[in-house]
Amino acid sequence: MNTKLNIGLIFGGKSVEHDISILSALQAYNALDKEKYNIIIFYIDKYFNIYTGSILSDINTFRLEKYKDLPKITMYNHEGIVHYKGIDKKKVQG
Repeated sequence: MNTKLNIGLIFGGKSVEHDISILSALQAYNALDKEKYNIIIFYIDKYFNIYTGSILSDINTFRLEKYKDLPKITMYNHEGIVHYKGIDKKKVQG
């Protein structure tokens, strides 16, 4: 039985604080106990595209713009639970 709590870490967006948001999110990610939490990372670029994937936990992903290789996703609410799904042909990875 999986007793880990799922956490969605959402950051980025169109803001003058965009880069600070990335740094703060990565600090939070690194501080969270991976034994207690299943952390799903969601990055919002400056054009409101949303990406997810484990490579988002590495600062170099942003420096080298590797996040652009990830699938774009959309989030939606179903019965009070937020879900996400790919909106392009790339496979969504957690």
